[in-house]
Amino acid sequence: MTYCVGMLVEAGLVMIADTRTNAGVDDISVYRKLHTLAEGPDRTVFVATAGNLSTTQNVLAQLAEGLPAAEAGAQPRRIADMSSMFRVAQLVGEAIQTANLSIGKALEAAQVSAGVSFLLGGRIGDGPLALYRLYPEGNFIECQKEQPFLQIGETKYGKPILDRALQYDTELSEVVKVGLISFDSTLRSNLAVGKPLDVVIVPADASQPITERRIGVDDPYFNDLSARWSLMLNEALHAGLRKPRIASTTPSSRSCWTQWPAPSSVTRRPSGMAPARASSGSIRKVLSSPWSISTGQAIRVYSPNSSSGDRSIGVRRRTSGSNFQLWPPSALGLVPCNARWCAISAERRGLVTFMRAAASSIVA
Repeated sequence: MTYCVGMLVEAGLVMIADTRTNAGVDDISVYRKLHTLAEGPDRTVFVATAGNLSTTQNVLAQLAEGLPAAEAGAQPRRIADMSSMFRVAQLVGEAIQTANLSIGKALEAAQVSAGVSFLLGGRIGDGPLALYRLYPEGNFIECQKEQPFLQIGETKYGKPILDRALQYDTELSEVVKVGLISFDSTLRSNLAVGKPLDVVIVPADASQPITERRIGVDDPYFNDLSARWSLMLNEALHAGLRKPRIASTTPSSRSCWTQWPAPSSVTRRPSGMAPARASSGSIRKVLSSPWSISTGQAIRVYSPNSSSGDRSIGVRRRTSGSNFQLWPPSALGLVPCNARWCAISAERRGLVTFMRAAASSIVA
């Protein structure tokens, strides 16, 4: 199997392809899948390929030799003669159709898939960078700003990070990083995709150099990126995301999701306590001892800068002893000035100072 991705943003074009091919679990090889179709002062064209290797090589050979002339006596049609990336995409699509006619039927008779998919990217003359996806039938689509990437091959594992992190205005170096994380996710989940990875980076500014690189098994940057990404995912999962509370109504019933109960009491700050100062929008701890709220009870947390209006920033709940936890209202499904919090909202002026100094675990 294969995974290739092309990312076209305002700053340039990035294409990445793996190199693993297989004809069974005991026949795994390395073949280059990111190819240069044209490179010169007036044109730069790259293609990433996925699918049947013999069909792919047939298409590449046709493009190298030139497709038959449209008129008798004319020269073969080559990429070097195309006036735009659209015309190049048409030529490559025609080569795919020709390969399907010449070898596709024979392979299908042997119950072997002859299909191929291509990512075609580059620039002709002074025209803009363009990126196309070509299908096994030879038709194609063009990459657009709204979704600035195209994929072929084993796409499902690497798509979520592209959907979440890639925008048309993303910096080019950031695009490369997101693309490599997409590949890291795929490598971990599918053994049919493997290193080395081939990368080409084409800046939108034609005066800037094009970068080509092969990422091997021991590439220090990729391996460090992979390790850090795994670590950050685990930290976010175990520390940054609130766990659901699972409870059973009866010992024999099925477990269900439950919501934290509404707070049952509010403790005011002692009279005469000086207000705490906040720095950089955070809450500063000024007391080390817990306040007098019972286990299971909750108190609303307000911004230290709230002198008027309702600017709650979270809910603080005592779990046991002097242990407290803090959640934002959105995590609890609460809305500022919600009816069930009106009684606490009325106590705002006393709670502001109280929560600036509350308990032992507020972040400084």
